Amino acid sequence: MNSDELLRKAAEALELVPIESVWDDLVTHLGHTLNVDWAFVSKLLPGTETKLQTLAAWHRGRPVQDFEYQLTAPFDDTPAQDLCVHVRDARNHVPNSWLKRVKAESFGQIKLIGSLGQVRGLLGIAHSQPLERADLVEAVLRIYAFKAVIELERELADERFCRQLLDSYNTR
Repeated sequence: MNSDELLRKAAEALELVPIESVWDDLVTHLGHTLNVDWAFVSKLLPGTETKLQTLAAWHRGRPVQDFEYQLTAPFDDTPAQDLCVHVRDARNHVPNSWLKRVKAESFGQIKLIGSLGQVRGLLGIAHSQPLERADLVEAVLRIYAFKAVIELERELADERFCRQLLDSYNTR
């Protein structure tokens, strides 16, 4: 796929309608856009610094059941790099047992950073073959991460609104 087509497809992700299936739609679209085996989006669980839960995961065209996983170090202890892409030899560059288990040759992830600078989660991809251009993978991940952060913050705002509504109702 040429770079124009790749970026056009990534830009379409911004048009995904915020509905109940937005997370499944996002990872499906990301997986197809980059033509990778795995795509996932996860959020940091409240009260933890290293535990995440997938909001959606996708493997070769099919949804995967949500799962929790542990980071080896809190986000604050990891290098300042918010985006990491390895187009080949990912298992040798990233110490991660899951990458070894799924035989990932290439891997990319980006932190989902909220409007106040807090890390909300991760968006990632993995593939069993090398990917061609790190710069295009990075650009696509940035576009999809933008959409994911918007959706995460929208969900948080909805939750706060519902709590406030319930609180005001219960105080009557």
